[in-house]
Amino acid sequence: MVKLVNLKKGAFESAKISSKRGKLLGDEKVNEFVKYSFNEGLKYLEEHGFRESVDSSFLQFKGFYLIERVFNTHTSRIYKKIFTSASKENKILLNAYYLKYQIHNTMVLVRCYISKEKDIEPYLIGDERRKAKYTKAFEMPNLEDALTYISKKLGFNSKKAIE
Repeated sequence: MVKLVNLKKGAFESAKISSKRGKLLGDEKVNEFVKYSFNEGLKYLEEHGFRESVDSSFLQFKGFYLIERVFNTHTSRIYKKIFTSASKENKILLNAYYLKYQIHNTMVLVRCYISKEKDIEPYLIGDERRKAKYTKAFEMPNLEDALTYISKKLGFNSKKAIE
């Protein structure tokens, strides 16, 4: 049986969510963005609300990793603002929606282990508390231990996660 969660219809919260959603790139803007050169793309992001994310990542990252970091940082900031001010009912819904980012972060964990990355944090999406679980898992001696730890923290079936 599926449990339904109703979104509370608070005008202030609805307005905040709408304004935050509007800050993400729509299909039309994404198609336009893809046509830019790398430097034109960075300039576009800086001019359209991503300046803080670009500035905080520009010196550390290059190429694809810089773009990934900018979008992850920006998405994390949006979710932190929305989660912080959401009502109890809406937090239940937002946590269910956040599952896709938990799966993303789990895949980042695997990718960073395989590629022997030194730092996982730049590729994670979420607030500091949510990222800390993955950072701790990444510090574990092997991937199986890390996946077991993270799947238990998230309430996933650890055997299926390892498979």
